[in-house]
Amino acid sequence: MFHGCTPYSITVRLHAYQIVVEELHPHRTKRETGAMDCYQIPVTYHNALSGGSPYYFAAELSPSNLPEPAPFTVGDNRTYQGFWNPPLTPRKGYNIYFQAMSSVEKVSGFLLNQDKGIDSENLDYPLML
Repeated sequence: MFHGCTPYSITVRLHAYQIVVEELHPHRTKRETGAMDCYQIPVTYHNALSGGSPYYFAAELSPSNLPEPAPFTVGDNRTYQGFWNPPLTPRKGYNIYFQAMSSVEKVSGFLLNQDKGIDSENLDYPLML
């Protein structure tokens, strides 16, 4: 039996910004994005080619190195945190995604009031936001 929610606080740490490139193929259906869609497995360009992955990480950028907005060129042939950002092929289509990788460091309070309650400080699994 649910009795409502109690306020709680969450401390989130931003680890990295990631640039993901997905090559569009004319015979493949378009990837549908959803509210919780993201690229969780980092794939390098070379691993994408050899493993048949439809996407690769072109860059991983540290938030501490980006104190303010800065331009980023997809396909500039540079390496960022071990991810090569290869030149894009002319006349090919791409989807470019920007995502942030974060983690919950601290949750305090109760997430849910039930007869027994759930103490969020003792959770043994990741909290999905």
